[in-house]
Amino acid sequence: MGLYSVKSMCAVVEARWFTEDGWSVPQILRPILPSKIALFLWQVQKNRIASKENLAQRGVVLENGAPCIFCLSTTESVAHLFLHCPRIWMLWIAVLHREGISWSAPASISTLLDEWGALRKSTSRILWDLIPYALCWEIWMARNNVIFHDKIFDPEAIWESHAFLIFTWMRAWWKDCPYDANQFARGFTKIDVHAKVSTRPVISWKPPQGLILKFNVDGSFQSGRAGIGGILRNNVKKVAGKFSRKVEVKRADEAEVLAILYALLFCQQFMVYSVEIESDPSLAVDWVCGTKNRPWNLTNELNMIDYLLPLVACRGVSHILREGNMEADKLAKEGCSREEPI
Repeated sequence: MGLYSVKSMCAVVEARWFTEDGWSVPQILRPILPSKIALFLWQVQKNRIASKENLAQRGVVLENGAPCIFCLSTTESVAHLFLHCPRIWMLWIAVLHREGISWSAPASISTLLDEWGALRKSTSRILWDLIPYALCWEIWMARNNVIFHDKIFDPEAIWESHAFLIFTWMRAWWKDCPYDANQFARGFTKIDVHAKVSTRPVISWKPPQGLILKFNVDGSFQSGRAGIGGILRNNVKKVAGKFSRKVEVKRADEAEVLAILYALLFCQQFMVYSVEIESDPSLAVDWVCGTKNRPWNLTNELNMIDYLLPLVACRGVSHILREGNMEADKLAKEGCSREEPI
């Protein structure tokens, strides 16, 4: 329809650049991996991210020089940051140890990607291929949190979050996934993934029936900032209200739960009743609709949602693919950098 989105741009980049440069995302991972993660690892593989070494070469003056933020012992190059830093290499050793193998550190991310598939012993092929993407992304997020948000480096947090990240990707792709987040974290090698062809249907927003209003919401997490957004419409597509604001959370899934909560608070404040809510991320919807496997850190928010659902006569909270949730997605992304909420 001629609509621009970051996802469509990344898809063009994947098709044009990855194959031209002799490296591409494995075909089986393309319906699973978010485009920004695939693009990020391509930048890492091509040494095009803003490591301290690269910034210094571009003439950027760094206040304390360019040491690795984790070990402080040598220059922060791409290879050092993601592989050779002693504190980071221990994470890769943990992955290999779980697989029952030993391996010396490769010279570069390119070498790691070239040889990674041959190292697998017991983990499902799809999950094994996702590990470098998830681990490199979480290392980069941890590095940025230490530099820009004065966080403390915690390798255990990286280890837990990379497994949870793979879980969220798989849940979005594998609708009937019988495993929970704890099983991904504790029994990774025991998870059996059956390869399948994932076809993503063409989805557009559908108006509600009769006098019911529909609230589409979403959460976003970009460059260490989180935002939420929502848009309320009636059966003739007329906008009855909307919101966009930043929130203080550390993960996209937390923002997505807050987006649902804020929509319900919005309804309570403006006396909007008989409403149905649609949200893009299926994981947040699962947490809201079920009482099992809820994350402990979102207990208060989810309890408040439970209280508000009958109070505003909510007809239900359901999942919708991103293509049908574009307006809410846009508002959430804008909320990440919005100083004043709307």
